[in-house]
Amino acid sequence: TLFPYTTLFRSVIELVSHDAERALPSVRLLLADTRISQAPRMAVVRHLCDVDAARAVRLFTSIAREHDNHALRVEAATTLSRLLRAGNDVLVELAHDAGLEEDARLNAATSLLEEDEDRAWAALRELAWSASLPATFRGVVRVFRFHAPEEAEALLTTIAEDEAAAPRRRFDAAVQLVEECGGSVDLALDIASRRDLDRESRMRAARLEGDLQTRVDIVLDVVAHCPTADEYRLIALEQLVKLQPASAAGPLAELVRNGRQTDAHRL
Repeated sequence: TLFPYTTLFRSVIELVSHDAERALPSVRLLLADTRISQAPRMAVVRHLCDVDAARAVRLFTSIAREHDNHALRVEAATTLSRLLRAGNDVLVELAHDAGLEEDARLNAATSLLEEDEDRAWAALRELAWSASLPATFRGVVRVFRFHAPEEAEALLTTIAEDEAAAPRRRFDAAVQLVEECGGSVDLALDIASRRDLDRESRMRAARLEGDLQTRVDIVLDVVAHCPTADEYRLIALEQLVKLQPASAAGPLAELVRNGRQTDAHRL
């Protein structure tokens, strides 16, 4: 029920009003309790900031730099920046912190945009290059697309054309150029034609709208370099049948004749 949380909320508000120092541990616990909705948690935050700004700065700086919950650390740093006007340095630290979860770093950099654009864009560019998760990279691109569309295209082009960048990052950037900026598919297909790109990404390239023979050649190369009993070989062949049935005839016949394949695959 809501009753225990309502009681807790009111009790913490009352304690903050009468003794802000003693209230700090309770405020910390309430903020970390994700079962409580955002509205009452922020009401406590604002009340503490109004009653004792100095103690609020101390509390939120501690949470932002030390708490195990990375999302809460960003919330605390945002509070320092926006409500307490205590500067943006902690948000900048979090946006660049390689030990922080990537979605938290993205949230920190995005929050920073309203307060310090130059340092926010620097953090976002760094994350675009270093993010290990495709979802994080796409999130950075969305922020660029919303706030600075022209810079988004320039960033994606730089990454996609950089031969020294990781193949997957180059490919993701090239696909984003196609899907988000209306760019040519040729660069994405060129990257996917190389074997240093993972096969899942290469198969994704084969599903893009572009030169048919290039896409067929990509799938044929994936098939040729799949181990004999690898189930992914059948997945690639199914895509090849959709693209160009005639090119799939030979590899399919070889698969059927191969005694090391399971009966299910041969069928």
